[in-house]
Amino acid sequence: MNSRQLPQWRPGIYDSGLGIKNLIINGNFNIWQRGTSFSMTTNKYVADRWYSHSSGTTTITRESQTVYLGNILTNYFLRVSRTSAGSASKTIIAQAIEDVKILPKGKVTLSYYAKVSSGTKVISAEIALWYGSGGSGRDTISEVNHTITTTWTKFVHTFTMPDISSKTIGADNAVIVEFLEESNFSTFTMDFALIQLEVGPQSSDFELRSPWTELQLCQRYYECLSGDIGYGAIATFDESGTPYYYYQLIYFYKVEKRVVPDMTVGSEKITFSISSGSNPAVITNTTTACELFAEGTSTASYILFSNLKSDAEIY
Repeated sequence: MNSRQLPQWRPGIYDSGLGIKNLIINGNFNIWQRGTSFSMTTNKYVADRWYSHSSGTTTITRESQTVYLGNILTNYFLRVSRTSAGSASKTIIAQAIEDVKILPKGKVTLSYYAKVSSGTKVISAEIALWYGSGGSGRDTISEVNHTITTTWTKFVHTFTMPDISSKTIGADNAVIVEFLEESNFSTFTMDFALIQLEVGPQSSDFELRSPWTELQLCQRYYECLSGDIGYGAIATFDESGTPYYYYQLIYFYKVEKRVVPDMTVGSEKITFSISSGSNPAVITNTTTACELFAEGTSTASYILFSNLKSDAEIY
């Protein structure tokens, strides 16, 4: 089965009848395509689908553990550590869930585990509706304060989603799930695990999806190929007869992207020296594939493109 034949995820499949209950993607923090440790002073994506609005000097890391949280044996959790005071309270972590219409009118329930390294901290868990570019702005549906202690504790809150039929909905609309400082924490270390948002008035056990399924859900929004892919040289000649070599490759994304992604390409890795020419560039890009190109005047048999990153995140 090649990448073009893989089943593709689409908005609107979130219901228990299709085996997907948790609207949060990567709620158990198993997928970290961008890396597993981040030093931040600005906004940044960290674990797949999760971003943070940093204030002060903050590190976000993947931490490993083997411990039961409720009935679920966890592998990883996300740790946020601030080592220098920020100027104002900020979003600790948040996720934008594609399609503001994904939640029906009525009750939805957010649950998560959290702890701090010392003392207690009060955080605010919030759901907001972002109606997208050119839409009706942003509505905060509700927020609730929770006191986080040094022991892993499950927190649960049920929100009531409103009727949004009168709203104007634009591009990149989303449901935003945020965890915010209730006040400026100065310095702190806080851990999160098993975050779930489900339709209905009650919390159930965290939904465990296969690693393959969770990775595919993440790759709709971001895909990173950290290794190398190669392609042979195509020779042509200028008017004086000097050979010129083109290196061209079509790369099919593992999962169709939400939108045409922003694409970055690392420097080519080659076993010869290009005497003159260009770094790799993206010359064609769609939601399913991109076309890469480089050129030079050295005789060569192939070139390796490396570090391909496609970003179709909502924020």
